[in-house]
Amino acid sequence: MTMTAHENHLEGDSKVGRIGYPPNQAATVIRDRFQQWRGQYLATCARLDEALPAIDTAIRDRISRGKSRTAQWWGRYQAWDGRVRKQQRQPARYSLIAVPHATAFAKWLVGLSGAGMVLAFGFYVQSYLSILSIKNDCVSLQFVADAISGAARLAGLFLLSGILALFALIWPTVVGIGRNLLRWYKADELPPLQPEQKFDEWSDFQVTGRVTILQGVLVGFSFLLFVLLTFSPVFFSIGSTPEGVLRIWHSFELQCLPPQSDQAAS
Repeated sequence: MTMTAHENHLEGDSKVGRIGYPPNQAATVIRDRFQQWRGQYLATCARLDEALPAIDTAIRDRISRGKSRTAQWWGRYQAWDGRVRKQQRQPARYSLIAVPHATAFAKWLVGLSGAGMVLAFGFYVQSYLSILSIKNDCVSLQFVADAISGAARLAGLFLLSGILALFALIWPTVVGIGRNLLRWYKADELPPLQPEQKFDEWSDFQVTGRVTILQGVLVGFSFLLFVLLTFSPVFFSIGSTPEGVLRIWHSFELQCLPPQSDQAAS
């Protein structure tokens, strides 16, 4: 079916104006809207042109403040580095105070760890001798064997704590012996270092890096291990109460039950 001329004209009007404007009026509306958008665009460009100098100034100020702050930090670092290098050339003073204190604490830990090891070994011997006075059944033997292994493990850990403390105790002496051996090997005809001169000609950083840090680490691990071994039986042992002992005994009873196949065969 062909369309009439009037219908074609109406269809063209609707395509041009989009809302039913006549062709001339639709062109005017489109031109007005374009002028409005162009005005908004020019206004935005003008505002950007006005704001760009301020933005550029703010960025430059931020960069200059960052540079000045970096220069300030760099100056502080250079001053600190100068003090460090100056101190490295001076004889040791501060680190020599830490070595005797760590040595005294290591002596204390050696004594306490030795006492704990002797006590744990006494428990081990007592548990071992109790085998002679128990019934020769599976549950009793398992119960005593668990006590023996626990006492032996506790004694070994106390021994480890004592060894760490002992190594921290003798480390300054080992360093002094090593320095004398090095002097003898180089044959520089230097006098040997006496026991109270172990760290002569060394700076604070040399004594700290080669003696104090390692000694402190060893003492710290020994003390931590000793504290854990001392307080773990008090706070974490399930056999410290009658109910805990009965619970352990019952677990060994379950372990000593014969298999179901043996019971069915009997």
